[in-house]
Amino acid sequence: MSTMARFHRKIFILAASLLILAASGINPWLTEATTTFIGSTIENVDTGQQTITFRTQEGQTWTLGVTDPDLLKNEHLTKGDHISIEVDPKSDKVHKIIKLAEQPRSEPVRTERPSE
Repeated sequence: MSTMARFHRKIFILAASLLILAASGINPWLTEATTTFIGSTIENVDTGQQTITFRTQEGQTWTLGVTDPDLLKNEHLTKGDHISIEVDPKSDKVHKIIKLAEQPRSEPVRTERPSE
């Protein structure tokens, strides 16, 4: 098979794939991005309602449902915990929670100038 024939075959396969996606209602050019809140602080965890309330670094407070109730249990989340959250763009529910490690505060380092 010649180089030109292979090229045409690849173009045909690509075009056919795009047509199949379009026919199934999937637009390959329009994808929804996941929203991520990094460095947020938990305000409340409601296992009964399966929601989490958190404050973003910018000071906004959000209450969102979770896609899986085990998300609230597995991380042992409590008020004041620092977390990162990913929100599923289709359901507007939290689908990933990462509990951030507490960073110890370092003491300021005092430096002295050498005597002249």
